[in-house]
Amino acid sequence: MSTTTRPEMLADLVAFSAGWTRDAVAKMPDAMLRWRPDEQANAIDLTVWHIARMVDIFGTRFVQGREQDDELWFTGGWAERTGYDPRGIGIQGMGGLLGYTQEEVAAVPVFTRDELLAYFDATHDALTAHLRAMDDAALDEPRAGISVEQSTYAFVRHLLMDTTRHSGEIFAIAEMWRRRNPGEVDAFMP
Repeated sequence: MSTTTRPEMLADLVAFSAGWTRDAVAKMPDAMLRWRPDEQANAIDLTVWHIARMVDIFGTRFVQGREQDDELWFTGGWAERTGYDPRGIGIQGMGGLLGYTQEEVAAVPVFTRDELLAYFDATHDALTAHLRAMDDAALDEPRAGISVEQSTYAFVRHLLMDTTRHSGEIFAIAEMWRRRNPGEVDAFMP
């Protein structure tokens, strides 16, 4: 009989999902990371940033019950280093790309691969560590969210599903780019 707790299982899923996406992004050429299939589509690098932002927002505010200023984007110095403060932008001012206008999307800085993956890793590592430190009962505790109160488990479940959906977008955009640029890259899938 397994002794894996729900927090350990969720932490494993977060880490596995992050690793899958990270490994693929680390192998992609810069041109692939920044290519947009059309004017209104996001490039892969922006989608990766969005995933990291949502893990940061949900992990900090909805799982840990902390404030926006406690997000890693601010406490880890990314806002200062990039000169980009997303507070007050998008849905409920979360600054995670949701509800951005095309002009607001265009204002998000272009990150180097190292910057992008460092933030991505930091947000996923923080959430994973927090989950591993939780006891099983803590997952059922209600937390205030965007519009409703939900259990910590429900917020993590939502994050995992959203990350999976966006990872699919990343792989689809990468495959479209690869078909337009035969011979540029043989394999980028983890």
